[in-house]
Formats: sequence, structure tokens, C-alpha cells
Amino acid sequence: MNETRALVEIDSVSKRFTPSVSIGERIAAWLGSPIDTRTVHAVDAVSFDIRKGEVLGLVGESGCGKSTLGRVIAGIHPPSNGSAMIDGLAVMGSGSKPLKTTTRIQMVFQDPFASLDPRVRIGETISEGPLAHHLVSKADAKAYVTRWLLAVGLPADAADRFPHQFSGGQRQRVAIARALAMQPDMLVCDEPVASLDVSIQAQIINLFLKLRRELGLTMLFISQIIRRLPSCRSLCSTPCPSW
Repeated sequence: MNETRALVEIDSVSKRFTPSVSIGERIAAWLGSPIDTRTVHAVDAVSFDIRKGEVLGLVGESGCGKSTLGRVIAGIHPPSNGSAMIDGLAVMGSGSKPLKTTTRIQMVFQDPFASLDPRVRIGETISEGPLAHHLVSKADAKAYVTRWLLAVGLPADAADRFPHQFSGGQRQRVAIARALAMQPDMLVCDEPVASLDVSIQAQIINLFLKLRRELGLTMLFISQIIRRLPSCRSLCSTPCPSW
């Protein structure tokens, strides 16, 4: 593939959320209770591209639609208008209930504890997706999980533990391992260090940069803080200070 060509193309993406009003709410409204039925315009006609191997920073104030756009790119939310493409193919299918069509874009969420099932051991959490998508066999799943745990700086025996047995930084490493186990070309990182102690934030950022170098990943970093990462571009017009 030509590395100067855009890997991901976001073309005029808009996302609107219209609340679904239940029968009970309709009755309440008829009786005079205020019911909010306003459509929320979370993202409005956003376009940009990301080249292979690039780190792009998406920066904006709280509530401006950054996370929603990230979820559209990752195939979690379908766009109301426009398209999100990877290598010229749509991230999500069409129809009234569109489904994600690719595993090549994975997301790392802000809160690692909320994004991990507290009742499931880490090994199962990491292997569930690859097994479902036939990226690994059941016989090789244990070694596969160990590979990604070691890649993010966790010991192999972490696979037998539950999320509550880890610190915040370790849980985020687990979340990163889960995303990497799907063998993505791109990671969407939604404020991945915002919920961590300051002393841990630099470790996680350095881990992302290490993985980017070793795996050739493309990354979208979503943040409220303007920080320049190596080889990144910011969507805002304000010059970023050096990292």
C-alpha cells in the first residue's frame, strides 16, 4: 500500500441523536409533564483523512462531539450523514440497523474500569474477540493472550486475574491489549489517560508511542488538552506546544 495515501477517510460525517419517546412519556406529556424530545446534533459535517502510520490529534472542549466522532470512526455509532472509510471500504454497513464491517479499527476508552467486564477474567476478555473473529484458535488462545499482555508490559499470569485486582494504569494496559489482540491497523484513543494519575499518564503515552513504532499503528488521539505527539497533526488552528 502507498503510505502517502489516506488510510482512513472521514467525509462530511454528521451524527444526530433523537430521543425515543415511550408510550408512558407520551401520556406524561399529554398530562402536562415536560418531555425533552429535542434532537441533539453531536457532530456536524466533519471531514478529514489520516495517513497510514500517522498520529492525529482531535482536540476540543468538553461536549463538542469528539468522542461521538471517534465512535463513528470506530464503527460503534453509524453516521447520520456522510461516511467513514478505511482503505476505501465503509466502516459500517447500510440499512436501518447497520453493523460494523471491519475489525481494522479498534477503540481504547477513557475509563478502563468501566470498559472491562468485572466478572470476566482478563485472559477471557482479551481472547473473546479474536476467537469470535477466528484470528486465533482455542488451542492457541492462551499463548496469544500472553503475547499481548507482554506487549503492554503485563505479566502472563495477569490473564487469570479480574479487573478489580489491577491499578488504573494496569487496567488501561489491559484495555490496550484487548484492542491490539484484534490486530487493528488503527486505534481510536478516547482520552486514554484522562482518568489516570499524573504519574501514570506519561507511562501510558510512552506505551502508545512504543506500540506505534513496533506495530506500525495509525492512531487518533482524542483529548481536551493540547499536546503535540511526534508526527501528529491537530484539527484545531491553535499551534500546539512541543511535547
